[in-house]
Parts: sequence; C-alpha cells; structure tokens
Amino acid sequence: MLNMALFAVLAAASPVLSPDSGGYIEGSILRAPGYPLFLSLCGLVFGGAYLRAAVALQTAAAMFGAVWLAAEIKRYFRLPVLAFLPVYLALMWPVLPMKGGFIGAQIMTEALSYGIMLGGVACFVHYIFDRNIRWFKFFLLFSAAAMLVRPQFIFMPAAGALVASAGFLRERNFRRAALPVLLAILSVAVAMLGERSYHLARHGVFRASPGVGLVSAMNGLFLSDDTTASLFSDPGQKALFEQCYSKVKAAGMRSADFNGKGITAYAQFYGDAADPVIWDIVSPSLDDICGDVVITPSKCALKKDAAAGAIGKMIISHKRAEFVKLVAYKFLARAPLDYWFFMAGAFVLSGFLFIRHALPEAALLFGCMLMHAINYLGVGLAAPLRQRLMFPTEMLCAALLLAALWACYDRFRAHSGGEVL
Repeated sequence: MLNMALFAVLAAASPVLSPDSGGYIEGSILRAPGYPLFLSLCGLVFGGAYLRAAVALQTAAAMFGAVWLAAEIKRYFRLPVLAFLPVYLALMWPVLPMKGGFIGAQIMTEALSYGIMLGGVACFVHYIFDRNIRWFKFFLLFSAAAMLVRPQFIFMPAAGALVASAGFLRERNFRRAALPVLLAILSVAVAMLGERSYHLARHGVFRASPGVGLVSAMNGLFLSDDTTASLFSDPGQKALFEQCYSKVKAAGMRSADFNGKGITAYAQFYGDAADPVIWDIVSPSLDDICGDVVITPSKCALKKDAAAGAIGKMIISHKRAEFVKLVAYKFLARAPLDYWFFMAGAFVLSGFLFIRHALPEAALLFGCMLMHAINYLGVGLAAPLRQRLMFPTEMLCAALLLAALWACYDRFRAHSGGEVL
C-alpha cells in the first residue's frame, strides 16, 4: 500500500524538461536509441499526453526495480524489518522528491535506466546465490537494455562477467569460466548492433551514437593556454581550435582562469564550464564544417563530433599530466579521502572473502562495488562527476553495504551466543 501511494504521488508530477530533453524527444543521433524509442512509443499510445505517460511509466520502472531488488536482498541476506528498511530507502532514494532525486519526473534517461539496472542486479543476486546460469543470462538481457538507454551502463556486463568467471576459476572449472565472458561480449555486441541498426533506420548511418568528440574537445579547451595552437600542424584543425579557444578564453572558462582555492572548487569550476563550452561555444563554432550544401542535422552532428574529437585528442595527447590532474581533482572533489579508504577497504575485503571463502554475500557486494568502480572511472575520465551520473551505482553500493553489515552482525551474534548488544 505504501508503494502504491508513493507511486500515485510521484507519477502525478508534471514532466521536467532540461536542455538534454529536446535531443531525446527529437531522436537526435547524439542520443542512444532506448529513450527516444520509449518516448515515441508513449506518443503512439497516449498521444498529446505522452510526456505525462512517460513520467508515470519510468517512475513505475524505477520503483519496481527498487522494490524487486530490495526484496531479493531481504530474502537472501535474511534481513529483519529494521535492517530491511534502510536498504529499501537507499534504493528508493533517487526516486524520492529530494535534492538530487526525483528522477521520475525528468524527461531524461535516468529513471528508466535506473529501474532497468536494478532489475538486472536482482537477477544477478539470484545467480550469485543459486548459481543458475539462466539468471546470469537474464542479467545480461537487462544489461543490454540498459546500454541501449545509456551506453554508460556497459559497467554491468563488464563487472558481472568478471565476477561470474572468477567464481568458476576459483573452482578450477576453466571451461565454464569462459562462458560468462563470452555471454557478456555477446550482450554488448547485441546492444551495439541494436544501436547502429536504429541509427541506420532513422538517420541513414550505421554507427554508434557520437558525442565523445564534443566531450574530449571540452576537456582539451579547458586545459588549453595561449601556446596550445602551436600543437596543430593541420591548418584546418588549427583554425577551428583558435576559433573555439578565443571564445573559451573570453568567457573565462579555462583552468588558467580559475582563481579559487581547493580541489572541490577547482572541480566545480570545471563542471560549471562543461555544458557552456560544448553547447554554447564548440558546437556553434563548428557550424561552418557542415558546408554550404544543405545536409541532414544528423550528418552535421556527425561532422561536428568528428572535428571536435580531433581537436580534443590532439590537445589531451600533449597535456597528459594536466589531464591526469583534472581527473584526480574530479575524483577527490566527489568524495573525501575517508570515503575512498572505506570503499577501497570494503572492496578488497569483499573480494578476499569471495575468492578465499566463496561467500555469496561477499561475491555480490564485490560485484556491485566493481560496477561502481568502472562507472566512476568511465565518467571521471570523460565528464564532470555529476550526481545524476553516479547515483545509480552509489545507491546500489550503499544498499548492499547496509545488508552486508547486517550479515556480519548477525553471524557475530550467532557465534557469540546471541548476546551482542
């Protein structure tokens, strides 16, 4: 009843549009196919009310995934009500109307992909405890679906395959150890084929969604100075760089323009510069590369992304030290050192208990923390570590850490004759 009442409140929210929403509604080639197809389907079924329908459906997906995974954790970790409630709340937190949350009302991929991820992890829980490969296949199906909504979710099959394969290697079953890896590769290939097929049907090009080029240009221009133009030998690339750089410098959005103090302030300055550099400076500056002949918006976007990528890769390849510093500052600004030490300790300990003692609880925690680590690394290398990019795996780890703490307490209590606390 509580979930039904909460759903009624959240699903009644008005759609929240952001600058990224237009690309999903229009089906831009810069976006993966999952969410535009979801919106198109809502439009076919619900007509003019399709955005409100999308809010209701993606809220339902997020809540269903959270409830399903919470129930599986409760079952396998044997959680009492008082231990279950914090786990449930951690998984539901991004859906609630609080700061950094309320994802269900946003016309973006977060709510839909979050629910799919939680459903996949629920299948992974079944696999870890039951060792039935069928559940691992279901996990990979959810992983492929999540990747079609957000390619960022490639961390799911990557981490899942490593954990499943390690379990077989521990048993010296080398033949079966290869199966999870092969299945994971197949799931990624299916997602990539689906993405390319969608763009071929809708945009006439058989390729993945671009966008990395614009992000790499942003990183490069943020790190640039007045001597960077000398790195370019190609006259066309140099001219494009100088055109963009002059605007970035005038706007005061280079690392050299940062006058604050502290790692957090530096990373925040970078995060504030990210979208303006990409969408207000780089993309408009590259309008001329589309040529005088009228071409489709999708092909223009492809040419822009390729040109931006060439600029970004050139700069970053010559400014490796500065780029490493930028990534490190982003990581350190995201969380204090005690968080890193705690997470590293939990990661190593769960990995040891999984490999050495084959504890399924440890295997599950290790697998989900590995998903978080891969997600963190991928986002940290490419973009600002924003809450909406990190909360899926952060809240997943929080829920499983709470369950693992209860399991440790419960076992200690059993060994001590039930006289703890």
